[in-house]
Amino acid sequence: MVRLVHHTLQEYLSGSPSLFHSPHSTIAEVCLTYLNFPCIRDLSLTLSSALPTTLFLDHASYWGVHARRETTENTIHLR
Repeated sequence: MVRLVHHTLQEYLSGSPSLFHSPHSTIAEVCLTYLNFPCIRDLSLTLSSALPTTLFLDHASYWGVHARRETTENTIHLR
């Protein structure tokens, strides 16, 4: 969830629905790109020691939630 600092920004974003094209697909792409970084891909399967230094890892592991809502060709190629 994102909370905006000023209500005028929220009004602007609400009035411009085409500003962000394919938002769920974009989030899925970013997550998949992150998960494919060598330093992340090569982590041990026991992640308890890695989590403090890889804060985005938990969220990125749910990339499929976003991909199910919206998928573009870029997302398909990243899998």
